[in-house]
Amino acid sequence: MSGMEERDRRLRLPGELPTQWELVAARLATLYEAYDIRHLDPDPLVLVREFDDPRDQEIAGLLASAFAYGGVRTIMRDVRDLFRRMDNAPHALVSRFDPATDARRFEGWYHRLHRGEDVAALCWATRRALEAYGSLGALFRTGFDADHGDIAPALGAFVGFLRAANPAPVRPGRFYGHLLSSPEDGSACKRMNLYLRWMVRRSSPDLALWQDIPPSHLVIPLDTHVARISRAIGLARRTTPNWYMAREITDALRLIDPCDPVKFDHALSRLGILDHCPKKRDLSRCAACLIHDICAL
Repeated sequence: MSGMEERDRRLRLPGELPTQWELVAARLATLYEAYDIRHLDPDPLVLVREFDDPRDQEIAGLLASAFAYGGVRTIMRDVRDLFRRMDNAPHALVSRFDPATDARRFEGWYHRLHRGEDVAALCWATRRALEAYGSLGALFRTGFDADHGDIAPALGAFVGFLRAANPAPVRPGRFYGHLLSSPEDGSACKRMNLYLRWMVRRSSPDLALWQDIPPSHLVIPLDTHVARISRAIGLARRTTPNWYMAREITDALRLIDPCDPVKFDHALSRLGILDHCPKKRDLSRCAACLIHDICAL
């Protein structure tokens, strides 16, 4: 048995459905078409797309994804307030960010674990990246190698630079490190992978700003919804939402679309965020779901 056949056998869905992967592929394709950009709101990407300049989108994307944890409507409220404090010109502010004068913009701002000083520290680290490389995309490209199986090494290098950029003029809070997760920590890196999806993927709703990074190397942004639904439809056997589970799900999706495996992330997450997928089987609700017949909930 070949390696591909062995992996396919291990990832088979529970139950007695024939031609498992053909059916999964068909259902995910239907889901992908149904949950298009019309279903984007609420999502922090909505706020990033409000900027027209790609330079603003790149900076806004990093900030919006960094704080994309907790309830989505709270995320939207707090990120919108954050951009307002930046005069809705994130690239202009960050590229000239002066902690002595600009940090005060964020006084009183908070999002769950994080406070304004964390935003200031991230702005300072991003300014250092812009000074060294010209853009965040250029920084990411320095660590990318197409021969790598996925973006893990490049993401580790990207986060490593931002962590090492001296935040001393700002002094971030105790949870600042939570904003910059790395595969080297074993983290699922949900928010960083979300940022990369926005920047790299060529299709809506994503922005396709980093054209020289292939979508085939992306890893799925693993939130609680994607983890739960992926297990229910047989894309994962692992139970701990870490980097290994994110890679397991991505590998399964790569069997269906090797060029763009994370294309299904938006649709899978929408099922949970919009409460279209109950946490426990509910026949009256599940019958309307486009993937109910491959779901083991």
